[in-house]
This record gives sequence, structure tokens and C-alpha cells, in this order.
Amino acid sequence: MDAASELMEKGAELALQLHEWPKPRVFTVTGHAMAMGAVLLGCADLRIGAMGGIQDRIPTR
Repeated sequence: MDAASELMEKGAELALQLHEWPKPRVFTVTGHAMAMGAVLLGCADLRIGAMGGIQDRIPTR
């Protein structure tokens, strides 16, 4: 397995573990959340962001 595939697999495992975590998850954000950052925010029960024009998005291409 190449390094990029291994990184994606580990990221997916982490997201699944966080999504299934039995306790509430609270994440804080101080800037933009792109790609895996946006996925991790999606696993949170509560998201707290700094004031400003913060965006979260998963790139499509």
C-alpha cells in the first residue's frame, strides 16, 4: 500500500472511531476546516468556532 492510501485509510478509521465514540464530542475551530478537518468536524456533537468568516468544506476535486 502506498503512503497516500495508508494515510486515507487511517483517516477514515479515525473518523469512524470518533463518530461511534459513546461520549459527547466537542471540537473547537480557530480557522478554516478543509478536507479531513471538515470530516472530523462532522463527527462532533458540538462545534465551537472563533468569530470570523470561517468555512468548512470538503473539496470535490
